[in-house]
Amino acid sequence: MTIRDMDEEAHLETFGTGEQVFPNDDPEGLRIYLLGGFRVLVGSRAIDDVEWRLRKAKTLVKLVVLRSTGSLWIDVDAFDAAAAEAHRTRDRPPRKGDMMAKIGQPYTSGRWLVKAGNEEAFIERWTAFTQWSLNNAPGAESFVLIQDTSDPRRFLSFGAWDNLAAVTTWRQSPEFGELLGECRALCEEFEPHDYALAATPSS
Repeated sequence: MTIRDMDEEAHLETFGTGEQVFPNDDPEGLRIYLLGGFRVLVGSRAIDDVEWRLRKAKTLVKLVVLRSTGSLWIDVDAFDAAAAEAHRTRDRPPRKGDMMAKIGQPYTSGRWLVKAGNEEAFIERWTAFTQWSLNNAPGAESFVLIQDTSDPRRFLSFGAWDNLAAVTTWRQSPEFGELLGECRALCEEFEPHDYALAATPSS
């Protein structure tokens, strides 16, 4: 496959073996690894999970590369539908129903009291933690963090899950303890809770 722009031509070599897709002679070249874990590098810098603003965008990149290789069969209709959905929803706010799906659905929750002056740092760490969860924990559907307007040190967080087994697996992973610990280090108090959806308006 060849990618051409107005100034130059760059040849894209695609492999299903985890090898780099752009030549080594470009220090700022793009490298995409498919096997052994999906990774994207620009030069020597890896794009980490926090930099992917949307999980759909990361999935779309995977589909683009796989479709380009010609070595794997891709459902073109599904690919085009995913692209259209990513474009349609990228800038819209969450809608009612995005998070609350079905009665009995498990939710994880946390009550956080952040140390004074650490509110912004806490938000950043919580975002990194939950972005990692969305990218790496099967069954994680969505997360929200809300802040008390009368006491900005107080936060509530909620996570929607597909099933309880997914929550258990998430909590048993080593990365869970590490990333949660980074959030808790900025807090005076933390109380975790588990819930199940009891009711939701029909419209």
